[in-house]
Amino acid sequence: MDLSPLNLNEWMRIRLPELNRSLDENPDTSEFALLCEEVLRTIRNDDHSREMFTYISMVHMSLYHHRETILLRAGPLPENFNPAFDLVENAMIDLASKLGVEHRFLATFYLLYNPEMGGKAAQFRSGNDEAEFANANRIGIIEFRTAALALLEAAKLFAHGAYESQRIAALLQQASVSFDRIVELNRGLAQRLVRKEFELLTKYFGKVNVRGRELRGVNAGDQPWSYIIDLLLGVDLKRAFETAFDRMYPANVRDSADAIRHEFELNDYLRKNYLLPEDYARLEETLALVDAGASSILIAIEDHSSGNEQEMLTALFQEVIKKYVMTSNTHFGLAKKYVPVDSQTHEQIGSSGTNIEKFLKRGLIDERMKILYGHSRVPIS
Repeated sequence: MDLSPLNLNEWMRIRLPELNRSLDENPDTSEFALLCEEVLRTIRNDDHSREMFTYISMVHMSLYHHRETILLRAGPLPENFNPAFDLVENAMIDLASKLGVEHRFLATFYLLYNPEMGGKAAQFRSGNDEAEFANANRIGIIEFRTAALALLEAAKLFAHGAYESQRIAALLQQASVSFDRIVELNRGLAQRLVRKEFELLTKYFGKVNVRGRELRGVNAGDQPWSYIIDLLLGVDLKRAFETAFDRMYPANVRDSADAIRHEFELNDYLRKNYLLPEDYARLEETLALVDAGASSILIAIEDHSSGNEQEMLTALFQEVIKKYVMTSNTHFGLAKKYVPVDSQTHEQIGSSGTNIEKFLKRGLIDERMKILYGHSRVPIS
């Protein structure tokens, strides 16, 4: 067989997905040796772009996943596994350091720095299911970012005394439009996504151990947008995290901003280097706004407007939180439908190790619902 590699762009879009699918169906040492041989001939570390990090981290996750599968079956690893794995892991660690991110597969790179070439983006498994899943999540992360930045701009206008009702209204409407789009995408996925394909795909999204350090799987913690939105809408993230993770925070953790910082200090669910540097900077900007005394956007509306203007802006805010809760519920609905149930605990644990019932429903969604129904209208500082 001719093992000469295709160019990397084609190899990531055609050959790797085919090899992964074959190995998922039949974890075979000789087939794994073929993958390792092609990795050795294909991967290079002279490109320091975000796109290259996407490819290298995907290959790393692929090799790690198949190694675990073969070891689980007590099968021997091929002789060329260690050279291939070391090549990829060293390249990933070096490039991650240059880019300022964690040395692991990150959802943001897979979704945003993975261009279509010849109608295909790089993916783990061949077929349309992953392509549709990734496209919906790619658009979704962009819409979450758009909504978060619109709300952040509104909060800054209030905080800096540059309040203009029409500008605030436009920003709130922008957030609502983004949430509508996310709901539409998730509902489409719920109708078309093949359960078995999703379960096989998430095997590549799980935890990894890199040189003795365990790093969790991909999830929303790879991007800050939902937390920025929660902070600006006045959602009690402290209570949400307490519920989701059974946290017992120290006395100095008093509110949502404190809870976010504490979670980053724990390096359990949230880690600074799981985020792109510029994305983390946006979260820091939001936290600084909170530290400076900014309140939730609803309270800002009440403090800075009156009469018909206040009524109009309050109605727009209520529409924003209503649609935000809808995005949360459709996301939870997808997770309930597709995340496997543990046969022993009967719990649904996501790829990052979070209990989706506790984290998504009883944690985040329930706290967001309190804002929707007016049960929690406290300052975010």
